[in-house]
Amino acid sequence: MRRRILVVDDERRLADTLAQVLRLGGFETLSAHDGGTALKISAEFLPDLVITDVSMPVMDGIELATELGVSLPDCKVLLFSGQANAVEVVQCSAMEKRLPLLSKPVHPKDLMKVVESMIGPSQADDCENLS
Repeated sequence: MRRRILVVDDERRLADTLAQVLRLGGFETLSAHDGGTALKISAEFLPDLVITDVSMPVMDGIELATELGVSLPDCKVLLFSGQANAVEVVQCSAMEKRLPLLSKPVHPKDLMKVVESMIGPSQADDCENLS
């Protein structure tokens, strides 16, 4: 059985691209473009990992992580942010909740390393090389 990952970012192209990269790495993936939709999808998809942007309208990534901690306590959350000036603030919030944080942009190989360190390999036979 493949490990499941939900990618959440209000930048649709980025969320969909990261989901595709992870799919090529052998993971089962879906993408969402806001926190509310991510919660609804998570209830059925039951992801092993949610990768979420920190800065999103209505529900930010830290709020999403908090909600997921209640509804899916076994689901891990990886935050990522492209706002250099907010990284220190985000790091403090993420550390309080013990959430890992990646900076955008992230190279696919680096993303795969972090994902595999959090939830293990994809467990799929059809993985393609992400060179």
